[in-house]
Amino acid sequence: MEGYPVDLVSRAGSIAAILENKIHGRTGHYVSFGTEAGKIVETTVMAGSPVIGRALADLSAQSWWIAAIFRNKELIPPHPHIILEEGDRVLLVGKPEILLTIAEYIRIGRSEFPRRYGERLLLPVLPEISGDNYLEEALFLAQNTRIRGVELLCWHQEMSEWSDRYSERFHSLGLNIQKHFVSDNPVSFIINAQKEGDAGCLVLPHPDKRFSLRYYDKRDFFRILEGITCPILISRGTYPYKNIFVPVKNQADQAESMAAAEIAIDLARLVNAQVTAVSIFPPVFSVGDEEIKSQQETLARTLSLGNLYRMHIEAIQQEGNPIREILKISNNFDLMVISHRREKRWQLFHPDISHHLILRSACSTLIVEMAKEIK
Repeated sequence: MEGYPVDLVSRAGSIAAILENKIHGRTGHYVSFGTEAGKIVETTVMAGSPVIGRALADLSAQSWWIAAIFRNKELIPPHPHIILEEGDRVLLVGKPEILLTIAEYIRIGRSEFPRRYGERLLLPVLPEISGDNYLEEALFLAQNTRIRGVELLCWHQEMSEWSDRYSERFHSLGLNIQKHFVSDNPVSFIINAQKEGDAGCLVLPHPDKRFSLRYYDKRDFFRILEGITCPILISRGTYPYKNIFVPVKNQADQAESMAAAEIAIDLARLVNAQVTAVSIFPPVFSVGDEEIKSQQETLARTLSLGNLYRMHIEAIQQEGNPIREILKISNNFDLMVISHRREKRWQLFHPDISHHLILRSACSTLIVEMAKEIK
């Protein structure tokens, strides 16, 4: 009827998809809804899937979500605490253009950075540092990942000339470009733009740089860390990425180490890079044997994660001050991938180690934002 949204369901197509799923055991394509705005897909968590043993809250779903879990012929309503297990059949709902990729990731780990979070790059237009490698690194990331579009954030209309230059470069990659001109607090706008859009990654220069975002200092940088849910690339111009490393934390923060390693592996497959897990053990007398064993277990699990993706992960193990040694090591790498929980805030006498590494790393840093820990 004219004036009413109508969803067309292909009965034959749906039946064929179900039969294909039963025969091949692959992702089942079911039905679109909302005039093609969404899709429902079922997939099975296979042995070796990286989501096994992870809670739904740790999947950082963006533009998609798990609507139901079927386990041992029982329906399990989705909840942030639910842990996924091998053999689970999960019903996914989300945008059609990303849902099949997400389904394959959940099934056997075929993720394509950064589609798990979104498909657009969020990029401030910064003329004062245009001579640096900031724009070029953003272009490298867009060209070598599954980015499909770019959101250019321009402060005031006088930056239109610079935004045209950015647009021209990204258009040459065949990407869709959208410009946003704002005059309010740029940090607040960055956070709101990510929440309201389809951002898969935010690219920022190092906060020590001096440029047109005159409110952007370390204090506001931490505000961004607390407010952004997609990965954040802190550009230092150390691209292309041939050698990527992941700092490995202790067992208490094992989920953070595994999340960072997973993203590092995913990105490394796209750019043909080597991944190294770096574990710096504090002196035994200062932390005790149990702490050392805890960190060794996390390192072992990180290395085994590479087997799921058929990728060999190198390992660096040594004793010393974790911050000092990791910062030294960063001189020999192109990219550090590190996780950060948003509830961890900078405190003078109890600083978060990840803050130190992010601010002082010699190479570019990709920050994987973790959801607040569920108690």
